[in-house]
Amino acid sequence: TAVWDTEADIDVVTRDKIASLLQQASAPALTVEESEEIYGMPWKSSIDSSLEEDAMLYMPFWEWQMQFMKENLTNLRTISTCSEDSENP
Repeated sequence: TAVWDTEADIDVVTRDKIASLLQQASAPALTVEESEEIYGMPWKSSIDSSLEEDAMLYMPFWEWQMQFMKENLTNLRTISTCSEDSENP
């Protein structure tokens, strides 16, 4: 089994085929920033006010991971996970 760590490890033909398949998605792709804004990410507080401050334990990792991907991946964008019939984005 081959494991690729970066986009550069994939040959150009395969990368182009993947990009073509992703562009065929029915809904237009959103930028990561647009998606974050729509879904209110990253969260700054919990919806459960009874939780302690460490309830947001995962958020520093989320912010680091998103920053890493934005800096190291080309053409990073979101794609729709809903059908065209769905009323949810």
